[in-house]
Amino acid sequence: MVYLDIVSGFLGAGKTTFANLLLDFYIRAGERPVYIVNEYGEAALDAEIIKAEGFTAVEMTNGCICCTLRGEMTRALAGLIEQFSPTRVVFEPSGVFMFHNFFDILENKDLKGKCAVGNIVTVIDGVNYVSARLEFGNFIYNQIESAPVLAVSKLDKAPEGLDLTELLCDVKNVNSNAAVVTKPYAEYTDEMLSELFLGKSDLYGHGEVCGCAACGHHDGEGHDHDHEHDHDHEHAHGHEHDHDHEQHDHAHHHEELDTVTVEMNRDFDEAALATFIDAVVSGALGEVARAKGIVFLHGKSQLLNITFKERELRPFPCYDKPAMTFIGKGLCREKIEEWGKPGA
Repeated sequence: MVYLDIVSGFLGAGKTTFANLLLDFYIRAGERPVYIVNEYGEAALDAEIIKAEGFTAVEMTNGCICCTLRGEMTRALAGLIEQFSPTRVVFEPSGVFMFHNFFDILENKDLKGKCAVGNIVTVIDGVNYVSARLEFGNFIYNQIESAPVLAVSKLDKAPEGLDLTELLCDVKNVNSNAAVVTKPYAEYTDEMLSELFLGKSDLYGHGEVCGCAACGHHDGEGHDHDHEHDHDHEHAHGHEHDHDHEQHDHAHHHEELDTVTVEMNRDFDEAALATFIDAVVSGALGEVARAKGIVFLHGKSQLLNITFKERELRPFPCYDKPAMTFIGKGLCREKIEEWGKPGA
């Protein structure tokens, strides 16, 4: 049996970094992991990041697994299992992933009996959680309530004295049964990762009478997940919380977000790049929740990550198709495209 681990989290939460950590751990533990990423946009970068670390990776772009790319996910999983005989598949869905109606993918005739849900972890942005929750709580709450493990990210980058009280109170109110990990990634030990993620059986046992939030059957009675983990936590199900959010139609949620992908056919200098980043975070290009891609700085490839007001720039292996994807609300395509033109 191949176990499918899901690493969910909102846009820019740090899912790819966590997936890298988990893949590396599985290698040390003697597993044979592969990675699948679903990016909500046309620029396929997360798979390239994972491939640069030496892992087998497959990307699916310009759509979401839980609605428009379900068939592609089924084919990708079946192909990976046939070609690589993995013991683990680490799946990173898009940041706007919703869990409802996802797990029946594994009931497909090409996957049934070959692949089962292994672990579900939701990565929560420790720096930008409050800002993200105010605008995009429907996605974030669904991902939090559907995971038995919640990993708070970016604690190594957090401002000194960051108070997590509101975040922890909020997530526990949404999912009181989850294990919440509040350590910087560098402090994750193999012992802790083994306790959280090395189950020996199907962790959830999703079925027609399943009562868990991940499967979307919120009104059912709770069920025994029959797992062999040693850690003291359960998969959240049947709980109530005070947040006034509803589970609307998934397609409607996606309609609330704009996505724009543009080629970055210019070579920045420091001043021009700083002006571009300021335009993104100031709202001059629209309400950008997430911008990610490759830009050239003095002729060298750089990976640029922008999440709300947070920005990160670091060298990236030579990349001949510089492009960026912007996700948010009210994006101005014309202004964004202008920044990608040579000599702009």
